Amino acid sequence: MVPSKRFDGSSVDPPWNMPEPILWDWLRTTKIEHIEERSLSGIGGVLWARYRNYDGQLRSALLRFGGVSRGHALGHWGAEYSLEGPYDLLKREQAAYEAMKALGCEDIAPPLAARETNLVPLISDATRERVGRELKISPVLVDETFGLVGLMQSVPQNAENFAEHWAKLGHDDTNRWERSTARLRHSIYRSILLDFFLGVPNRMLCDHMYQRSSDSLALYGFEVAFPHPGLTAEWYLAMRKKGWGRKFSGPLEEPMIGMPAGGVDSLGLMSTFSDAQSEEMVLTAKQLVKGFDPQTATLLIQVLSEIGIPPANIAGFVSKIVFLENNAEDIVSNSFDYVRSVLVPLRRGYGLEEGRIKLIVNTTSQIMTMALGQEFDFSKIVQEPTPDGIEFSI
Repeated sequence: MVPSKRFDGSSVDPPWNMPEPILWDWLRTTKIEHIEERSLSGIGGVLWARYRNYDGQLRSALLRFGGVSRGHALGHWGAEYSLEGPYDLLKREQAAYEAMKALGCEDIAPPLAARETNLVPLISDATRERVGRELKISPVLVDETFGLVGLMQSVPQNAENFAEHWAKLGHDDTNRWERSTARLRHSIYRSILLDFFLGVPNRMLCDHMYQRSSDSLALYGFEVAFPHPGLTAEWYLAMRKKGWGRKFSGPLEEPMIGMPAGGVDSLGLMSTFSDAQSEEMVLTAKQLVKGFDPQTATLLIQVLSEIGIPPANIAGFVSKIVFLENNAEDIVSNSFDYVRSVLVPLRRGYGLEEGRIKLIVNTTSQIMTMALGQEFDFSKIVQEPTPDGIEFSI
């Protein structure tokens, strides 16, 4: 699943200083030196770990454990994303990593590997007490609650929070775009597109990491990804029915105060694009979908199926690529156009003969049929009945 040509033109040099199979095996088997107590977040099942690389240098990694029930993610997003439990969140993270590689973005997707890890000798009693308080369980149950199965993901050297770096570039977003390098802008465009393809909800700027050595982003946190396309349409209709969940200011009321920089989602950055950035974004979208050739699509769909992503959710991902292949400009002009103009009409059972929708349905169905080896109809998937008891994340 390593693309034949990276965006910088090299077809030989791996993006993380060694071939991925070697690095993957290293992450899966290397000894973990210790757990960073000061950066630990037990409530989300994410630990900050240290290990040594081939040169003996101490490096950082993130450990994500499926044994911790991430109630907010499952309760808030589980319905639309067909999430079935905490381990499914780890599967989505793995699947998103494979999709990013297939789209030629492995240089901004830090490598990860599933592994078994015995936490007993790595966590102190003080840490167990802290995690126990966060999870509201006895400290003696912490190791058992985390379990043995987790994901270990490399943290790039010289990494810092992107929101802080972005704030340093200028006093507003317009100034920051002007002062950012072409390489940084390119990684930002690709991160926005990846969140669109993978259906990641509301990613904040503070969720990105910035690599100082490469002047580009490093992306984490894809455990909520690959939504069901039919339920995405239902979510949109529910949001519209409720007035998008926002309060409108009257003539005698003060307008709402905007969110701080760290609370702005990455899609919001597109509202500050100049004509030059809009053109770069469109060219980047065309670049990503052009590299997603039939062979790569087939291999990726088979890998995602093996990981355990439902076929309907995979088809939703593929349909977005097909959509942008013919409507790249729409990602800038209206990022919701795919949902509003494609999924919603399909969900309601009309538009099947409309040129753009017909092309998306036929092409997505053909790609899925070829990859899975059995007949697949994307329009029927979008029109599947909503399961009983679903409450959407509004």
